[in-house]
Amino acid sequence: MTPQPDPPPPLRILRYVVPMTLVQIAYSGARVGLSLDAIHLGASGLQVGMLISLLSVLPMFLSVQVGRLSDRVGYFMPVLVSAGLATGGCVLLFFMQSLTWLFVASVAIGCGWMGVHIAMTNAVGGQATPEQRTRAYNMVALGYAMSNVAGPIVTGFAIDAFGHGWAFALLAILPATAIVIVLSVPSKARPPAAAPAVAQSHRALDLLHHPQLRWALIVSGLISMSWDMFTFVMPVEGARNGLSASVIGLIMSSFGVGTFTIRLFLSRLVRVSGEWKVLAFFMLLVALCYALLPLTQIVSLLIGLAFILGLGLGATTPIVMSLVHTAAPEGRSGEALGVRSTIMSTSQTVLPLLAGVIMSTVGAGAMFWLFALLLAVCAARVLRQQRADDAS
Repeated sequence: MTPQPDPPPPLRILRYVVPMTLVQIAYSGARVGLSLDAIHLGASGLQVGMLISLLSVLPMFLSVQVGRLSDRVGYFMPVLVSAGLATGGCVLLFFMQSLTWLFVASVAIGCGWMGVHIAMTNAVGGQATPEQRTRAYNMVALGYAMSNVAGPIVTGFAIDAFGHGWAFALLAILPATAIVIVLSVPSKARPPAAAPAVAQSHRALDLLHHPQLRWALIVSGLISMSWDMFTFVMPVEGARNGLSASVIGLIMSSFGVGTFTIRLFLSRLVRVSGEWKVLAFFMLLVALCYALLPLTQIVSLLIGLAFILGLGLGATTPIVMSLVHTAAPEGRSGEALGVRSTIMSTSQTVLPLLAGVIMSTVGAGAMFWLFALLLAVCAARVLRQQRADDAS
């Protein structure tokens, strides 16, 4: 029997994007489902906050180890185990409806998503040339953008129609399907792991000795915090200013539309202008929006600023993922992506608490202006990095 030819690069990338997106839909749906289920079971606000924090706490400590594992053994086994964890966490809540099991499932789902995200992201970067890498990660980001819309919608309708337990059973189908897709890829078509001599144990902090990678990680952390700050502060500040839930929903939806829209055109922009220049431009755009946000309470302007923020933050994420993978030392790309995931998990865990303290003392406007300043300064440094790369 004649072997089937390997598909072209965009189709090869879909082997990883589709399973990642399925697990991400389950994860984003579970974030909503866990909160609603906990409230349904009578949990306090503190308990709900702890429940959602558990999605990120263990990934914050395990991301680097999972990244190293994906460097050593490839993506196949880490993804199977991680998707299995996510599936098990959802199935558990079909059978067990109590606060205790919600906490257990939160850990399983959070760790499962983290493992799939790091191992598959590493595989995507390994399958693309440096010239193709931003385009490949843009495909990943498009999948995430769609999943962040689909997950909450599917979960909300499923809870209303069938109840909380059946909603989690429906979510469990998604990572289980991802496992089937991963198993269907022929072993010869799987990207190889790093050579054992290269993928040996190192200190993660050693990665910061590489200037380009160090700046890519710094920018990644700042962008992650900027994203988390908007999604946390905007609803709280909007409610304090008397905006209705539907208006706040429109503002947040406008942000999501912006992140999706820019990713349809990002590959072309990067191809024309280069990664560092496009990154700096959109960081300055986000800085400008943050500087303007505290100055208006006009709903139409807030919706427009949210859309532009979505454009800026939606564009920067795939570029940073590409830069981190490209700048990582040989055989340590998964570890570098694990460091990035640790930064993101830390931001998701710590930033809401930090933002709450700052908002209660000096107000939300000061936070927006602080991040505007940080983004502008960092964008200027990114432009210097781009000029240095051009000179070399």
